[in-house]
Amino acid sequence: FSSRQLPDPKSTAPGADTPAQSEMLLLKPYWREMEVEVEGAGRSRKTPDAEHIVILCGAFACRLSEMELEFPSASFIPIGLDQGMATAEKWFEDGALQVFGTLQTILSSESNKPRIIQAVVPNDGEQRLYAALSGMLQTIKLEYPAVAGQLIEMDEQLDNADILQQLKLDVCEPKDSWIRYTGRRREWADWQEIDPSTVLEQRFWRDHGVYLITGGMGGIGLVFAQEIATQAKHPTLVLVGRSPMDGLMGQSLEVLREQGARVDYLQVDVADGEAVENLVDSIKQVYGAIHGVIHGAGLIRDSLFLAKTEEEWREVMKPKVAGTIHLDRSTQQEALDFFILFSSGTAVLGNMGQSDYATANAFMDLY
Repeated sequence: FSSRQLPDPKSTAPGADTPAQSEMLLLKPYWREMEVEVEGAGRSRKTPDAEHIVILCGAFACRLSEMELEFPSASFIPIGLDQGMATAEKWFEDGALQVFGTLQTILSSESNKPRIIQAVVPNDGEQRLYAALSGMLQTIKLEYPAVAGQLIEMDEQLDNADILQQLKLDVCEPKDSWIRYTGRRREWADWQEIDPSTVLEQRFWRDHGVYLITGGMGGIGLVFAQEIATQAKHPTLVLVGRSPMDGLMGQSLEVLREQGARVDYLQVDVADGEAVENLVDSIKQVYGAIHGVIHGAGLIRDSLFLAKTEEEWREVMKPKVAGTIHLDRSTQQEALDFFILFSSGTAVLGNMGQSDYATANAFMDLY
């Protein structure tokens, strides 16, 4: 995650002595260890008087009956019970939609109590992708301040007593939005600053390289296409998007060609697995290889959580979730220099009106 500090307008005004130097702030995610309070040692914990909702994801969903018996004051939402042999994009999208629909029903009903939602996710393996529900929870908190959300990663081998103990501990700390348990360690997802001087600057683009850029006619796609065209000698850029070619797109392609690049635009929906496989095969047949993939495709359908439709959710999720997996699978046998996924700050912070977009981008981060 990165951001840039803007110069002080006063220091850059005409007549100012010295212009301010803008600085790049670089951050990386890490797990901060937190002290686990033991009942009776130190201050006592007070369980909040709130409506408690627990989402059991993947392997934890199988424990629904026992959990309901042992924790009758909570409402449980199991997802992934019928995961079976489904592909990751299928079970994740279906699970996220199930949570969306159930929470939409719950939050649309009036309550005189605040609500706390805890999503319990395996802390290892492919099912950890369910942790992308953090994007949904972060956005819900912004739209509905009386709702707190927690994403909790646990070892799926824990017994029910330990799981319930940790849930009851965490519900007393509603500001801890993403928690992970590893053994007896309790950790919290946080950010750590990186010194920009320690980051190695290097050029990723090779001369005569062949690059696939999805969302290629969008803002990010064109920025990177232009960067490659100006920094590498005679690169080949295969730009991909869902929209048909128009005059404005044609002008952008001509600019890239004038900069020395060989450019093609292909109309492909990356959410279509077969179409992506055909795309990759076609690129290899025509150009001989693929040296890098930049996945910048995505779309938004902004509306508040209670106003969103299932159709909008699926539409927003597919290019980020299915598109990511299809591109990865179709190029996994290629000796790529890089495979770059463009997520968004909404994945970490949430954003009002973008619960679907935040979830889809959080999936990319975890993938």
